[in-house]
Amino acid sequence: MTADRLARVLTEACAPWVSIAAAVLITGAAAGRPGAGAAAAALLGPLPLAGLVLAGRAGRIRSGRHVTDRGERGIAFAIFGAGLAATAAVFAAAGAGGLLWPLLAAGAATAAGAGAITVLGGRKPSLHLASWVAAWCCCALAAGAWFAAPLALAPPLAWARVRLAHHTVRQTLAGALIGLIAPAVLLLA
Repeated sequence: MTADRLARVLTEACAPWVSIAAAVLITGAAAGRPGAGAAAAALLGPLPLAGLVLAGRAGRIRSGRHVTDRGERGIAFAIFGAGLAATAAVFAAAGAGGLLWPLLAAGAATAAGAGAITVLGGRKPSLHLASWVAAWCCCALAAGAWFAAPLALAPPLAWARVRLAHHTVRQTLAGALIGLIAPAVLLLA
């Protein structure tokens, strides 16, 4: 396998919609609310991905579903924000408890941090790294320390994003640091 192919595989396998869906599935199961976790996984994983693909087909996102153009990221944040709002409605209707609400708050805090840096600060932190670090740190806090094991893929994921020229080293480090917002919020909950 070539280095570029490996970078593409890592980028797809560790995409935000993958890590976020996994985090809410695992946390929902750990909280005794697997149905709410599964609904949240759909609302925060494949549905935002579908929204990005549709926005691309409509010509609103020209840089692809990974939204590599910083100027197009507002659309991605709006799509994810809609998923967060829909998830909150599902949690309220389902009477979700445990760590599901704090996990949703943690995800919103991570998105807000990345969004502020992107939109207001004119920077492009890696959302792949922010989501990956946030998701697996939160899973470890919610469901057990062994869920931290996927964090070992953070350095190869950072390499992949740089290799594909989607980010700089600084942008991947910024994304990883933003990803630490979520577990901090979860710990405070």
